[in-house]
Amino acid sequence: MTNQKLKIYGDNNKKISIMSSTAQFALNVFEGIRIYKTKNGLNIFRAKDHLKRLLESAEGLFLNHDYSLEMLENILYSFVEDLNLEGDTALRVILAVTDEGSWSSSNNANLFIVPSSRPHMPSIQIGAKRLCVVKWQRISSLSMPPHIKCGANYINSRLGFFEARNKGFDYPIFINSRGFVSESSGACIVLIKDKRLMTPPVDADILNSITRDCIKNMASILDLEWIEKDLKKGELLDADEAFLCGTAAEITPIGSIDDKLFGNGDVGLRTQKISDLYEKIVRNQTTVFAEWNHEI
Repeated sequence: MTNQKLKIYGDNNKKISIMSSTAQFALNVFEGIRIYKTKNGLNIFRAKDHLKRLLESAEGLFLNHDYSLEMLENILYSFVEDLNLEGDTALRVILAVTDEGSWSSSNNANLFIVPSSRPHMPSIQIGAKRLCVVKWQRISSLSMPPHIKCGANYINSRLGFFEARNKGFDYPIFINSRGFVSESSGACIVLIKDKRLMTPPVDADILNSITRDCIKNMASILDLEWIEKDLKKGELLDADEAFLCGTAAEITPIGSIDDKLFGNGDVGLRTQKISDLYEKIVRNQTTVFAEWNHEI
């Protein structure tokens, strides 16, 4: 399967003006939704939750559109069925203001769904990543609310990402305006200490991640305690293991932070167990959390 063979949902004849609100000011909201190959077909994972968040983002950004949740679900499922996919796929669902206008535009947003091939990567295959705390501060809920998943917010992630890369690391860790750990670029961070999973709370200026919610619900099954608390920078270095989580990141192991190794710097045992259970869930190989799945 190649990206070129996959059609896009939306008006393919629509020309997006360089002077559009989206092109000029990143006035859009979006979601990433993963589709996983199963033994019986394909599983669209937590689609309804993603579409709910899309609508919440649009409301928070005062973005006008003509879509209800039911309409979006029907469009998405019908579109995916028509694609005749053969393997793991990522969907980008976007509400974008494509007409000419300014950041204050009240024009209706257009819906686009863009599929691309995206094989699932188990943690052991991803390998442990090197992270560092960056100088850039995480955007604040009082300035650019992180719970709104819009294009403009990700410029903050871009700045931190390239600072980390230019220093020889894989990904950044942001500190928020109150001096506590927030998140990485496009992914939440979870620390493992003994049998506890520790992660910053939603009010630490993180995106309220759907994958993070998966881990939260999976914790008890793995006999782990879930703790949301403000984390100081020093607590990053005191963990036994750590990982990033997100729709794109899935479960990405962290081998070191600021060059402080966790264990020998490889994928931790508990991180691997979490990754293994996550794969079983998204592949629909277990009845646990079956309500998250929509198989076609």
